[in-house]
Amino acid sequence: MLRAAEVTIRLNGSTVIGPIDLDAEAASWTGVIGPNGAGKTTLLRALADLVAHDGSVAIAGVRLSELGRRAVARRVAYVPQSPARPPGMTVASYVGSGRTPHRSYLGSPGSEDAAVVRSVLAELDLEALADRAIATLSGGELQRAAIGRALAQEPDVLLLDEPTASLDLGHTQEVLRLLDRLRRARATTVITALHDLTVAGRFADRLVLLSGGRVVAEGAPDRVLRPEIIRQHYGAKVHVLTDPGGDVAVVPDTAGDLASEP
Repeated sequence: MLRAAEVTIRLNGSTVIGPIDLDAEAASWTGVIGPNGAGKTTLLRALADLVAHDGSVAIAGVRLSELGRRAVARRVAYVPQSPARPPGMTVASYVGSGRTPHRSYLGSPGSEDAAVVRSVLAELDLEALADRAIATLSGGELQRAAIGRALAQEPDVLLLDEPTASLDLGHTQEVLRLLDRLRRARATTVITALHDLTVAGRFADRLVLLSGGRVVAEGAPDRVLRPEIIRQHYGAKVHVLTDPGGDVAVVPDTAGDLASEP
């Protein structure tokens, strides 16, 4: 569904990202991981065609560079780490703003737009919040509304930058399970930047590890989340545990610290 080839980003004459190749199949979930400053956010913005870059990004064989901004927005939706809280805007109108790429520049929302918004509000359990001001929402509610706005675009590819940042454990699980359910039901390709390696290993089909703006490891979670790889690129000693279902958990190795305690 999505293919990035030789994606490279330069700043002041220096290469900060790439060249990067990345493939994501339809309805798959790719987790982009890496230490702070590795380039995860910048890569996602390049995949959404929101930052200047060399190389190409194509959706279903169509290069985004060949499309206009509105056409790109009908194919790709991007949810930033900290969604904006537009003053005076309700949840329903916020979700409805995701329909903008499907209307003419001067067009008003039509019956199809209203039907999509109603469907998204129901799908994300936001109906009771429809008339609430965005500014009054909790972190978990805001994330659901931001995902709703993205889904209202009816994209083929959904890009999310740290969708669980600053959320507690309960809201983290709620948001990630929601994404998993929606991408299966809608056959949407999901690509997320994630800092929690255990979360990434449990939800993503495939992981891409960035370090220094380059892909240094990629593949199934059990191939990427290895103690030696994590130590090399994160500078951390960990244990990687696998449960009977095949999910992995990354646990800090504190044995040395504990041994040094009085």
